[in-house]
Amino acid sequence: MAMFEVLRKEYSDYLQQCFKVSDIQTFQKKCTERCTNDSDRKAAIDQALRDTLLVILSENALSNVQLLETYITFCIELCRKDLATASMPVMLLGDIFDSMTLDRCEQLFTFVENNVVVWKEDLFFSACKNNLLRMCNDLLRRLSRSQQTVFCGRILLFLAKFFPFSERSGLNIVSEFNLENHTEFGSEKSEGDDLEQITKDDDKSETKVPIDYNLYRKFWALQDFFRNPNQCYQKMHWKVFSAHASSVLSAFSSFKLKNNVIILQHVLKLILL
Repeated sequence: MAMFEVLRKEYSDYLQQCFKVSDIQTFQKKCTERCTNDSDRKAAIDQALRDTLLVILSENALSNVQLLETYITFCIELCRKDLATASMPVMLLGDIFDSMTLDRCEQLFTFVENNVVVWKEDLFFSACKNNLLRMCNDLLRRLSRSQQTVFCGRILLFLAKFFPFSERSGLNIVSEFNLENHTEFGSEKSEGDDLEQITKDDDKSETKVPIDYNLYRKFWALQDFFRNPNQCYQKMHWKVFSAHASSVLSAFSSFKLKNNVIILQHVLKLILL
């Protein structure tokens, strides 16, 4: 234990010095010379990474998202050189998110999204997937679905991109459905008009995207089929599902690419509210 504490302190000093000049080679050389046992060295470096993160955060780095992104990138490179455990980058990200305001979390999450290819690498996927899922769920618990709909949607879209369709955590292995999950939506035209007016009032952007009430009705009617997919075995129900799904997908594909962000915001409001 005493030896570990000595290594931890020395590696923390090395790490802080080398991180400032982005010198991974020197850090690797010093660490290897100091300890030849791979497991002991990696354990000490893992703890040194967390210790150094605390130092960075204590120096008012919470307002410097770019510095934190650089530190995580530095950690990723250490993992690729087998100096640190592959799960460390995401564990550090989790620590950072826990200590930041939601506004800063939203800025830093862009880094997580942009590095989805990194997280899907063989080196990181198995080691990081559970920590990434836990980190995203912790963020979702902190967010208000009525106030931060776009950020919630970004997190859900990231998870959809990160996990493959075959991931067991996202599959209904035993084919159980929540049949009591009925979705209520307006069936009168006047309510559709009110929805459109509310959406226009809430949207502060210059470009307005009108909401078609028929599309709104078909979109939410699909929820009943997802609630109870066995309905699709019936001929009439399958025809209704196919027609509604085709209408919704056609409507989404008809919007120009430049309006995709605006459309996404409206869809997320429709889903999460």
